[in-house]
Amino acid sequence: MPFSIEDWPSVVLEGLRVMNENNWFPVMTLIVGSPEETDEDVMATLDLVYEMERRGLFGFLVPSIFTPLHDTRMENDKGVSETRELSPLQWQLLMKCWKLNLRPGLYSWWGPIAWRTGALALWAWKLRKINGPNFTWPLFMFASALPEKLMSRMGKIYLGQPLKTKTRKELLETIRPNQRQFLREDCGDLPSGS
Repeated sequence: MPFSIEDWPSVVLEGLRVMNENNWFPVMTLIVGSPEETDEDVMATLDLVYEMERRGLFGFLVPSIFTPLHDTRMENDKGVSETRELSPLQWQLLMKCWKLNLRPGLYSWWGPIAWRTGALALWAWKLRKINGPNFTWPLFMFASALPEKLMSRMGKIYLGQPLKTKTRKELLETIRPNQRQFLREDCGDLPSGS
């Protein structure tokens, strides 16, 4: 509230933009493997994550596997319970989030070499057995073993699509008139007629 669910990508991107401009870098959680989650749902989330990257926005993305909580309406629902059950797209979302989180570590001369070597060595030694075959290409994406555009052309990963989003002013225009009283004038971009 007060924005519609269709505006959520715009709210996230605009919020991140404003926070980053003011040197705030939030921690943002997202859930992977929810009951009835579709590939289209995961692709929409990947679109948002790729859009963050394209715009140079930064927030710590903490992906979490769905866990039903006691005494909630979803307590008996079953999502993904083992990493081997994750689809290639779900693995890609997890690995893309962690890749973006670790970007600052790549600014040193040794960071990219250590990142790539360590990730590939762990994959070869143990992770491919534990996490199953759907983990391989997302890990190669994480390790930057091959360019993402090439892996996308090969059909191994999904390259997020650009999002058409609303500006802050356009978002504020969608607020119901009875909720506009809570907007502060010193924040700018107030809807016309406020």
